[in-house]
Amino acid sequence: MIYGGGTNVVLADPNTVDVAVSAESNAAQSPTPTPMATPTPAPTPDKFGTPSVIASSNPCVITSGTTITTDPSITTKGVTDYGKIYRGSTDDGAFSQWAFGPTSAFDTALNIDTEFFADPAHVPIAVFKFQSLSLNGNPTIDTSNGGVTNLGLIGADGITSGPPGGFFQSFISTNAGGSIAGNAQNVVAVSGDLSANGGILIATYDTGFLSVNPTTFIAGGTIGGNASVLLTAQDILTTSTASGTPGLDIMALEASIYTNGSGSLGGNADAVVQAQQNISAPGSSFFTVANGNFQGFGGGTIGGDALIDVGAVNFSTGPLSDDIYNYLGGRIGNNASINLALSGDLWVQGDALFRIFNYGNSDGLEGGQIGENATISVTAASIQAASLLAEINNSQGGQIGGSASINVFASGAVVVTNDATFRIDGSDGATSAAINFNGGNYNVGGTFLGFIDGNGTFTLNNATITADTVKVGVFGSNGTLRIGGGNISANTLLHLYAPSSSGSGGIIDFVSNVTLNSSATAAVIAANTVTIENGVVVTIGASTSANVYTNVPNYSARSGGNNKTSGTFVGAVTTQPLGGQPPFDSPSTRVATRSTRTSAPVIHVTDSSQLSSLLDNATPGPNGKVRVSPVTRSRNAPVQGSTRTMAAELHRSVAAKARSGVLASRLQ
Repeated sequence: MIYGGGTNVVLADPNTVDVAVSAESNAAQSPTPTPMATPTPAPTPDKFGTPSVIASSNPCVITSGTTITTDPSITTKGVTDYGKIYRGSTDDGAFSQWAFGPTSAFDTALNIDTEFFADPAHVPIAVFKFQSLSLNGNPTIDTSNGGVTNLGLIGADGITSGPPGGFFQSFISTNAGGSIAGNAQNVVAVSGDLSANGGILIATYDTGFLSVNPTTFIAGGTIGGNASVLLTAQDILTTSTASGTPGLDIMALEASIYTNGSGSLGGNADAVVQAQQNISAPGSSFFTVANGNFQGFGGGTIGGDALIDVGAVNFSTGPLSDDIYNYLGGRIGNNASINLALSGDLWVQGDALFRIFNYGNSDGLEGGQIGENATISVTAASIQAASLLAEINNSQGGQIGGSASINVFASGAVVVTNDATFRIDGSDGATSAAINFNGGNYNVGGTFLGFIDGNGTFTLNNATITADTVKVGVFGSNGTLRIGGGNISANTLLHLYAPSSSGSGGIIDFVSNVTLNSSATAAVIAANTVTIENGVVVTIGASTSANVYTNVPNYSARSGGNNKTSGTFVGAVTTQPLGGQPPFDSPSTRVATRSTRTSAPVIHVTDSSQLSSLLDNATPGPNGKVRVSPVTRSRNAPVQGSTRTMAAELHRSVAAKARSGVLASRLQ
């Protein structure tokens, strides 16, 4: 753990404390040893009591030649200094007061005293306090001679790292059968700024490996308690432009936990990145809990929660991936949660992806299991990205014991150059499903797609949407699309669908005033029941017409309804029975007409793995053309097997050497 008024580092393995904490510094020089006054060694200070600042060097430079014993002492360039041991609140009081004096608002916000050091697994801890700290190598850490197994390094003024190309990394590894009986805590927490000229990697690895000579799979390791990756600072800053495939290439910023490849974790997997002010990473940012069945090596097991929690005022980055992988047999005992909470703005120079994968496949591999809820929450004042995707994929046998939900809260503009997609697949494999929008002015250059394949509720609350194409649909027999306020405008196509007529049927419910505009084609509203609540007005824009397809038109007779409510349409509207609506993905016509022309089905292929899957089910026709059976894929079945998606776990399970030399040596 690297923590404190500046810094801290927690190592939880009593047998192999081989956690790299590496950040090459361009500013610090090694301290000059202080001559001994006499040849007689000074007495060893008491291990207990409040820590004082080690004054032998400022900054203290920790190199690969540094030896730290948790008894506790630290030796660099022949100079030995001593730390203190914090035993817990009963013996020493609150950690923040013991280490720093008054408790800061930052310590309170992080719950340092009430949560982190309230956990008995985190104490006792050996602590060394410096005025400032420069990490310039991988120290040797010795827990022998009765030393404790938790280590804290405090830099009151913060951390310095990185010459040009320097890479800051802190990781714990139990790969290939390693074992930690208790918790594995990898914490970098700084009250000042954390700045790195290279990338930043904070990770815990508990994965399986494919050994090379001989070629043998070695199952993942075991962590008996919780695995925590925590990165906190006033500002988290890197100048790195590193980018590429998440999980395969080095990222500018990564905080991750890997239990894929049959890894086992008894408690929670928490990846937390929090800045009091801003996060900036010009290259790619990648946050993940990877627990899937990569390359058939077996899904991982997480006994408690899987959490990704990222927070700041503003967050500026290149491509952003924020993912939980639990597909093809992964097991998460409790909740799977992705949370991005910004009080300011999110700027993404590339794609912004928020995904929970919990699916099975058509080859008979079972889906993942999440014992309780699966949740994606994105909150920001404004968002800018090339494309935006929030997705829970629970299809083909995935099971979620509680709810599956996506929540997007934006108070300002959401500007997306290409497509913005918000979808839940396999919603019937959860006890409930919901996609909720609260506010926001969405300006999308391509398609705004909202989609729930089965039962669930999709809510647009005071959201203004402008896009080339707008399609929002809930397709289960108990599907509801609820629209309350705002404006929805499309240049090419506007479809609002809840078309199931089985069971209680799909419902579109207008609960407050809204305006609909569709420039090129008639807007289509299709549901078994369309309700405009009493006193609510749905305005169809002056240059727009709307075709309403419904069996139960709960609105004013003046608009073609059954007069069960006083709600009304204003504008050019035609009401017809459900069943005549165009397909959800197809353009509609300006007026309501029945087409006698039959359209051939269209198959969209986005990568070679999908094409291969389709061709496996293809047969040559009499004219020599290849014919693909339309029953090989259900109407709402999602696409699986994208190599782009699955590459996100590649080197963690198979090729650790793809990382830097230091990292590779630690992961073998």
